[in-house]
Amino acid sequence: MPSVYDSDAFSTRVSYAKRCILSGNTNTRAFDTCFEMYDGSFVMCRLWQEAENDPELAEGLKGYGNDESRRLYEKIKSHIPCQIAALAKACMETALAEFRKKYPLHTA
Repeated sequence: MPSVYDSDAFSTRVSYAKRCILSGNTNTRAFDTCFEMYDGSFVMCRLWQEAENDPELAEGLKGYGNDESRRLYEKIKSHIPCQIAALAKACMETALAEFRKKYPLHTA
């Protein structure tokens, strides 16, 4: 099973973050990682998208996100989940390429 730490595990991060929020177990390193892999705004977008049909998740998400992720959500909320995952992957690849360009000796 993919880990939240895997760069290509977007759906795993979304699922894990959702489980943590619903269980109230959000004080973990793994939960934080769900939003720190260059695709955190997209993870929030998928969570808000799922919360549209899940009142418990919607309640749990109150206070999460920031202005940037909310603006992004307004732009992409009508996209299907696989389109959001593809956008997240492209964003992550761009961010990683920029990181490697800035820090060429780093292999992250």
